[in-house]
Amino acid sequence: MTDKTLTEQVNIVISTLQDDIKQNKLDLPSAPDLLIKLRRLTASSYTTANQVAELIKYDTNISGRLIKVANSALFGVRNQVTTVQAAITRLGQKRVQSLVIGLLIGQKLLESKTLGLEQYCQQAWQASNNVAAISFVLASTKTDIDPEQALLAGMVHNIGTLPLLIKLNKIESLKNKPKILRLVAEAVIPKLYAGAGRLILKS
Repeated sequence: MTDKTLTEQVNIVISTLQDDIKQNKLDLPSAPDLLIKLRRLTASSYTTANQVAELIKYDTNISGRLIKVANSALFGVRNQVTTVQAAITRLGQKRVQSLVIGLLIGQKLLESKTLGLEQYCQQAWQASNNVAAISFVLASTKTDIDPEQALLAGMVHNIGTLPLLIKLNKIESLKNKPKILRLVAEAVIPKLYAGAGRLILKS
């Protein structure tokens, strides 16, 4: 495929996806059941760490990641926690909710049917983690912004990547062409993920 043909393909895909975004035709990921239940539970000021732990512990991936975060150098602690409840107590319910949102986004990215774009999914997930960590530190040390809100904003900043990846995987002309698919993704997603992300957050 020549560069000209690739450029034409990219322009066609951009035009198609722009129309999908404007007309709200993208397949947007629905909120996971765990997130819905967690938001309902933490809406009450009487909710305890034990109640949150009882809800989260059934998702072993999320539980393990929360414990890992609670034991990270970010919090400057020496004593390691080994249970979900202890991790939630250390992190606080507000931060746990932000982290769960980010972790569930990561799961969605890594579980999505994006044949040929697996590496792109991994990179997008890693980018959200990096931006979230930087946002938290900057908010904590350099601004009056709530660090928890900065953490959450960092985690969801590229959430619009997911529906675009799924859409790209459905384009017939790109099937069985992993190299071209990757090149198109690298050209298209940076231009459009913000608009797609707004649709997800709004919904």
